[in-house]
Amino acid sequence: APGNSIGSMTVNGNFTLGPGAVFQVELDATPNNSDKVFVVGGTVNITGATLQVLAQNGAYNPSTDYVIIDNDGNDAVNGTFGSVSTNFAFLTPIVAYDGGDGNDVVLTLLRTVVPPDSGGGSSGGGSGGEPNYLSLCSVAQTRNQCNVAEALDKFPFANSLFLSVLTQTVDGARQAFDALSGEVHATVAGTLVDD
Repeated sequence: APGNSIGSMTVNGNFTLGPGAVFQVELDATPNNSDKVFVVGGTVNITGATLQVLAQNGAYNPSTDYVIIDNDGNDAVNGTFGSVSTNFAFLTPIVAYDGGDGNDVVLTLLRTVVPPDSGGGSSGGGSGGEPNYLSLCSVAQTRNQCNVAEALDKFPFANSLFLSVLTQTVDGARQAFDALSGEVHATVAGTLVDD
């Protein structure tokens, strides 16, 4: 994890991430505002390491790029990450190993939920190379959760309620759907009747 919170680290020489290594990158919704490693005068070797993306809350664009390894040399990046994950359910990380000036590692976060008024397409759509956008319902476990999620899908992107659900983990989104549905009140009443 380079830097302190969002920060950077400079490596003079070779930068190698072994197969068991975990490379944690913190970032926010501002393009290119992420942890970054500057590699000076060496090679970059990623031999199946794990990339963990730790995104902060914010209003993410449909697609946001971050240079996470800035390689100042002329040689290509060797190897790839064995797995890539993010802490948010509705942001999908994509890694390019020939980004930036041709040999930098660039992380792109794709927002997979796009409200109808944002110009990014409609839920479940996507043709001709466009991404397939998800409904917030894609992580719901119950009918009530899905109904709330589908209602939120119609909210404008700038809506604070939509944004607060967008930047949740899967479990956090489900809890938000339950809270918004009023399901807890029905559950408590049902339990009392059963008793």
